[in-house]
Amino acid sequence: GFAINQFALSEYQGYLRIATNSGFWGDELSNAVYVLEETGNNLLQIVGSVEGIANGEDLYAARFMGTRGYLVTFEQTDPLFTLDMSDPANPHLVGELQVPGFSTYIHPLDDDHLLTVGETGDSFGSTGGVALSIFDVSDFANPVRTHYFSIGDNWSASSAAQYNHKAFLYYEPMELLVIPIMKWADYYYDD
Repeated sequence: GFAINQFALSEYQGYLRIATNSGFWGDELSNAVYVLEETGNNLLQIVGSVEGIANGEDLYAARFMGTRGYLVTFEQTDPLFTLDMSDPANPHLVGELQVPGFSTYIHPLDDDHLLTVGETGDSFGSTGGVALSIFDVSDFANPVRTHYFSIGDNWSASSAAQYNHKAFLYYEPMELLVIPIMKWADYYYDD
């Protein structure tokens, strides 16, 4: 498999955690999380894993924070998965939330809240536009989307923050979020 970006990798207390996506299309797609430990001669050995996560779906976002992990996959709806990573030998899925669209970047606001950037969507799997969501993960087994804001639809808007975390700024002291938005639907009109 492969890691989708640097957030799919994390080192914590001497262990390397990696979220991977493998396969090419449909049922062949597979997602997993592996925990590796350095053994002698600078070799890495798998000490724990969770495999078969949302088979048939693409991995769109991953984030590890301390003993917690988060994954977003997408085929028709966006499952946000919560993972307990406290025991490196036994990482496991704890919760799942299905919402339309998908998230491509996960940003921690605090220990119990995530801010995500992604694409809007409907129950049929159609996507487009920019979606911002806040998830409450205080009940780790039952994550809840508490806030949602969308900009554009049917591909009328996009943001570099959907695929480049350097285009994302969250200034915590003012609770200020800044992302660039390109909205082109306003330039078209009917005669």
